[in-house]
Order: sequence, then structure tokens, then C-alpha cells
Amino acid sequence: DIYYRPILLLIHRLTYQAGNGSAMAFHILSFALHLIATFLAYNVLRRLDLRPKTAAAATALFALHPLASEGIYWAASAGEILFQISLLATVLLSLLAQSGQPAKRTLCHLGAILSLICGLLSKETAVIIAAIVTLEAFRHTRKECISRLKASSPLWLVTFVYLWLRSRIVSTDIGELLPDGLQNIGQFGTGLIWYLKQFLLPYPLTSVHMLPLEASAWHLIMGLTVTASLLLAIVWCVLCRPGALFFSGWFFLPLLIALIPTLTSLDFVTGTPLAERYMYVSLVPWCALSVLLIEHLIVARFPSENRLRIGAFIGLTACLVAGSMSYSYGHAFRDDESFFQRAYAHAPENPHVLMWSGIIKKRQNQPLQALE
Repeated sequence: DIYYRPILLLIHRLTYQAGNGSAMAFHILSFALHLIATFLAYNVLRRLDLRPKTAAAATALFALHPLASEGIYWAASAGEILFQISLLATVLLSLLAQSGQPAKRTLCHLGAILSLICGLLSKETAVIIAAIVTLEAFRHTRKECISRLKASSPLWLVTFVYLWLRSRIVSTDIGELLPDGLQNIGQFGTGLIWYLKQFLLPYPLTSVHMLPLEASAWHLIMGLTVTASLLLAIVWCVLCRPGALFFSGWFFLPLLIALIPTLTSLDFVTGTPLAERYMYVSLVPWCALSVLLIEHLIVARFPSENRLRIGAFIGLTACLVAGSMSYSYGHAFRDDESFFQRAYAHAPENPHVLMWSGIIKKRQNQPLQALE
């Protein structure tokens, strides 16, 4: 097995035993974890200097966003929620460590390290947490930035130790970031554009999306364009907008990590599957930036006496629409059969989808259909 997620496996085992194997126990677990993530998201946004109403609106949108549905409805996605909790807790504790008495700072630093370790043992993509915490340091003046960079160094040390231990335990690395030809760059660009489209148009969503087996010239152009744009955006953020660097990194890094297999030297027979659950960790900055943009437009276009009513109307409408779409999207995950039927409609020749469809038919005592 290429995975090493002892905390996730332990939580699944305890949930299974507590609920006697019922699916409802896993639904309750995912919902409770999402509530914890929502609570942490509000506190992180407040510590990032968002006003209470702005932070509350962004948190409400995060809590009800349809792109969070897969993480909540599908038990296998609990790892993403644990990853989100670890990220938010580490960022929050790192921010709290910059203020208060020395004893409080020490406790917060230790708490951030512990939170990072829990995240790494829940899902290996938590290796980006140290990078996101580091990007936050660039929001500040040079002297303060250097101080925060030094404070984040233990997180990097823990991350590298984890990667070394993980390679020893599972005998594999997390992935070599070496491009394997222009085809993979084309697939990378196609995948990232698909993710961005899902943020802009979150419904109706597809449960599984397959990258093309062979990237065409159009895919290659998109891949090169997206890659070049990202590099230019990073340079612009570093030089001109240090705060934008933090939010951009928080938004993009989880998506890029999900697409790392596209840039490895491994050979993919079926293409790389994409799923909405990988977008869950990018939701907090997306919702915060969306609310900040709407708030800016309201302030610029409407008189002060109408701003509160208009903002409240837009916020309530957005939350109502997002909640309705989340509930509707949840029907795609009400059971394995409905989920893989939807996956089959989008990727009828995918061996992974066919294998699970056969397993479901076998469970239903339909051996002939399972063989088909």
C-alpha cells in the first residue's frame, strides 16, 4: 500500500465499532469534522484581520458550499476534512504564537507542531501545511517576516522527518516532481482548468473526471499557458502583493498537489482521475476572497445606508443557494451504487469504475452482471 494514514484508519475503526458498521456513524463523523473545520475557519479568518461580519459570511459560505459535499457525504473523504482541520489549526496556532506571553507562545508553537503531525498521519498531502504557514509570513514587514519565517522552521523540520520516515515505512516517495514530456504538462493544464471551472460553476458537478490519455496540441497549449501564468502570478505576488501570495498559495497548493501524479515519471494507463474532494482544502481562501470582492463592490457602488441590507441579502441568498445545491449533490453519494453509476456515465471504460461496479453487483447477488 502506498498510503500511510494511521490516524485516519484509527478514526475509521473506532467509528465502525461505535456504529456497529452502520453508514450513519460515518455520516455523523464527517458532519462533526466539518463543523470543527468551520469553527476553525472563522477563527483563522478573524486572525487574518477580516472583520467579524466578513469572516462570518465567508465561513457560512464555506460551511454550505456544494464543493464541500463530497467530503461530507462520502466516508472515504474524511481524510480531506482531517487535513483541513490540521491546516486550519496549525495556521491558527502559528498566528496566536506571535502574540502574548512567552509561555503562551511556546504552547502555541508546540500545538502547531502537534497539529501538523496529526495532519501528516491523516493524509500525506498535509506536507503543504508548512508552506502555507510560511507564505503567511510574507504578509508582514521585513523584520516581522524574518521572525515568522524562523518560527515556521520547526514545521519544515517535522515535514522532512515525516517524508523520510514515510519512505522507510511504505518504501515509496510522495512523488518525483519531474515532468515526463510535454503530454503531462498538457494534462496538468487541463486538470487545473477543470478545477477552476468547478469553483466558478460548482453545479451540476461531475463525480469523476478523467484527464485525456493523450494530450492534444490544444491541451498542451492550455498546459503551458496555465503553468506560465502561475509562475508570473507568483512573481507578481512576491514583488507587489505579499498578502495575495498567502491567499493564492493557500488556494492553489492543494490543487497542485492533487495534480502531482500528472507530472511524475509514472506511466498512467487510464489517465489521472480528478474529484471535487481535492478542492475542499482550497474552499476557505476561495470563500474569503469571494466575500471580500463582493464587499468591495458593494462599498464602491452603494451608499452607506444601504450597504448592510444589500450585503445581508446577497449573503443569505448565496448561503441558501449553496445549501440547496449541496443537498441536491448529496444524492450522488447516498450509496456506492449511485456514485459509481454516475462515475460510469462519465468514464465507461475506466478500469477502476468497472471494478467497483462489479463488486457492487456481486454484493447484490448478481454474479453474471458482475462478470459483465
